[in-house]
Amino acid sequence: MRAALVVALTMGTASCKGEVERGFPDEIAPLEDNVAEPVASRTEGKLNFECGERTDEDPSYYWCHARGWVEAPIADVYAATQVPEVNIDRREVSSWDVTWDVDPNAEVSYRIDHVVNNIITVEYSSVYGHTVHQGTPEEPEITWCVFDVVEGDDVIKVYRGSIVLVAEEDGLTEFQFIEHLKTPMRDEAQIEQTIRDIYADVLDTVNGRPLASF
Repeated sequence: MRAALVVALTMGTASCKGEVERGFPDEIAPLEDNVAEPVASRTEGKLNFECGERTDEDPSYYWCHARGWVEAPIADVYAATQVPEVNIDRREVSSWDVTWDVDPNAEVSYRIDHVVNNIITVEYSSVYGHTVHQGTPEEPEITWCVFDVVEGDDVIKVYRGSIVLVAEEDGLTEFQFIEHLKTPMRDEAQIEQTIRDIYADVLDTVNGRPLASF
């Protein structure tokens, strides 16, 4: 996950492995309505955010909604969001493996098994499912993606999100992102940085540039 997992646990603890298994959502759909304001300029490079903490659920979690634009056709942006490395926190994740075609409800799906080595070793697996909500795979108009942790260490209480792409005129695509997170020592500021990184990776992929190295 993009949220860093530098957790304040006992130094003597060597690792935590696979203690929690969770189900992936049956439906590929946004987590909720995105409440961030659209970027008025309708040009890429800027994101608007709305973030907070939800305390009326157990466990509670931090959340962020973001909106921005990509100056490229939606088919190209949709393809970029399907690149697993775009969705991996390369700032923190030490290694990863990708398994494709893991969700029959999605047009494109994959499982990412992450390993983070930082004070302790944290391992977790997340599944990403992508589908065309409106249009066709060749000419999408609205696409949806949902992701969630399906297995991992119990320090990761909540990590889930969704990506919505909407085609606009003249080859412009609106990028909408939602993330929920509950891990030690992390809040909405970390989520915001995560989304900025993913957005930058999408722009780099669409424009044929290599992804950033950290």
